Amino acid sequence: MEKLSSEDFEPESYEDDYQNRVLAMIDSKVKGREITIPPAAHAPGRVIDLMTALKESMKTVQRGIKRADQKKRRKA
Repeated sequence: MEKLSSEDFEPESYEDDYQNRVLAMIDSKVKGREITIPPAAHAPGRVIDLMTALKESMKTVQRGIKRADQKKRRKA
């Protein structure tokens, strides 16, 4: 908490990029220019079926438990 309430914080040393972009668009609109927004570059990511991943994970854990039980039985 002490770091967050520091006297050394100077908000004027930071820039608000979003606000700057909005103000630039407003300025362009006032000057009569048409505002065009480029389409968002959406890179499709790898989609994971969470239930399948969970089931596979549980199988791995269960195999590990069975192996540990077998090792204990062999030692006894």
